[in-house]
Amino acid sequence: MYAITVEWREENNGYLGCVVSCRKPRAGEDWTRGNDLPDGPYSYETWQKIKNAIIKHELVKVSKKRGIMNIEEMICEEAK
Repeated sequence: MYAITVEWREENNGYLGCVVSCRKPRAGEDWTRGNDLPDGPYSYETWQKIKNAIIKHELVKVSKKRGIMNIEEMICEEAK
């Protein structure tokens, strides 16, 4: 879950910030973890940093699962 904060102030162009929190606690914990994402002045550049951080946070590394070896593969591995 993402919480984006916008504060507009005439004197200094305001503030733009974001925090992220997990949906569920980890096993054995009764709280949800979270992180601060970029923040700064209310500007297009700050928005781009926040958007990019959200995209990066959502990307999940996909790795190929190793299956169970059959007997011939085990023999070949031992021979190496």
